[in-house]
Amino acid sequence: MVLCHVQERPGITQGELAEALALTRGAVSKIIDKLEAKNWITGSTKPEDNRVRLFSPTRRGRRVLPELAEIADRNDRTFFDVLEADERATLRRLLSKPNWSTLTISGPFRSRKPARSGPISLDIPREGEFSMSKAIENLEAAQRQAMAIRPKAGGFPYLAETLRRAGVTRNFWFPPACQSLYLTNQGPVVTQGKPLATGTVDVPPFNREALISALRTDQAGESGFPEFLEASWRAGVVRYDVDLTARTVAYYGCNGEEYVEAYPAVEIDS
Repeated sequence: MVLCHVQERPGITQGELAEALALTRGAVSKIIDKLEAKNWITGSTKPEDNRVRLFSPTRRGRRVLPELAEIADRNDRTFFDVLEADERATLRRLLSKPNWSTLTISGPFRSRKPARSGPISLDIPREGEFSMSKAIENLEAAQRQAMAIRPKAGGFPYLAETLRRAGVTRNFWFPPACQSLYLTNQGPVVTQGKPLATGTVDVPPFNREALISALRTDQAGESGFPEFLEASWRAGVVRYDVDLTARTVAYYGCNGEEYVEAYPAVEIDS
């Protein structure tokens, strides 16, 4: 994304990049360092203010950008091919409605920065306001209930069954982005966590044995979810799909690798 903005706006500053990407200057600085190390962008000092650097793409950066764009497009297709055609059309239509650049949280903690964490409903009533939808309320209530009843070891089936009873049908996780998409009876909801990968990084090769080891460690209660998510990413998992009706979880690598594991049915108090 940084390279795209530099390509579109040669001479862009670090502050302008941070604003365009809704990132902190520190986060953008780290990405810039990596791109400069790869000789994809170059920086120069602004003549009238030597504290400001202006960034432009190098010849090598311009040459590699189409290849990176193709990789990004291919990853998008990999991520979203789990959705049916009508589901993709619905998601595309809903995402096109809000003006994300002006989304703020109303109330005493107003911010002009785009909201970038926590569950986000795709049903936003008015520009500039964030309103908790019924879908989010229902999802968060189910998550709280599940955390209260699930055992430390083997707790995932209890979480999944609680979500299923609350109307969640599918859950798609994208480990590198730390993003989760829930399809619920009351509408789709996205949860955005802290990404495991920022900037341009290599995707680890898919390692089935390492993934199974991470699963068994988590199932034994010897790791938390953040540790499992990081371990699954190190094992090359770019997305996984929880089918709460079929009680299966399918893990995917970027080259079409797949590992599917069923989880047991459990009984929970209503």
